Amino acid sequence: MTETVGEPVITKAGVSKVTIATKPTVMVLKTDGKMIQRTTTYSVNHDTGEITSHMDEKLISDNGGTIPAPTVEILSTLSLLVAQD
Repeated sequence: MTETVGEPVITKAGVSKVTIATKPTVMVLKTDGKMIQRTTTYSVNHDTGEITSHMDEKLISDNGGTIPAPTVEILSTLSLLVAQD
């Protein structure tokens, strides 16, 4: 009996798609008669996978006077493509 060794089969890895759910955080702060809406949103760098937060503050009311509430566009999920070696 003789052992026969064939050529190794090498296949390249494909691209994996990773979905990261990021939900914006909205807080209402009351200080010195002012109401401030603080919105924190998140973004993903598709090359490195690094997640960055962005904070935005809007004045809602000041000493009883009312300012119209801001409209906020909500991004519910972010996709990230990761190349495998």
